[in-house]
Amino acid sequence: MRNIIVLTGVILLNSAFIPAQDTLFFENFDASPGEKPPDWTTELEGPPASKWDFVNGGGTKDPGIPGSRRPPSAYSDTVNALFFFESLGSESEYLITPPIDLEFAVKTELRFRHAQREGNLGPGLANDELRVYYNTHIDSPWVETRKIGEYTDAVEEWTEQTILI
Repeated sequence: MRNIIVLTGVILLNSAFIPAQDTLFFENFDASPGEKPPDWTTELEGPPASKWDFVNGGGTKDPGIPGSRRPPSAYSDTVNALFFFESLGSESEYLITPPIDLEFAVKTELRFRHAQREGNLGPGLANDELRVYYNTHIDSPWVETRKIGEYTDAVEEWTEQTILI
């Protein structure tokens, strides 16, 4: 199993842009359970079968079995973003926040929590992957030169990450 998670601000994650003490943007996904938050968008790279879900907890082959999600629940509240697609391919889908005005921001940080499972093929093989991109113009393509974070190891429990912007 290999899931490639590519996004601005999220995989099983809660996000916030925080310069100094002021929060410019916050999303915990609870406002619209089961749906992508308003003004968020997605861009698909790969087969159309992949998609983001907004659920309580991580991926599972059988959501009807209580406690089968890993991690078992959202970090806080009841909803997190989840990209779950089993494949040996390189499926990915960007989850994109609405535009955030950072013009007057000082010491801006992106803070989020994420978890990503180890692949079922053995330790270090086909792990989920998370890449975080930053884009300065709404119509610009998402390209490698704007990558600001990359997480390729298994992260079994919710883990906070901080990226300086």
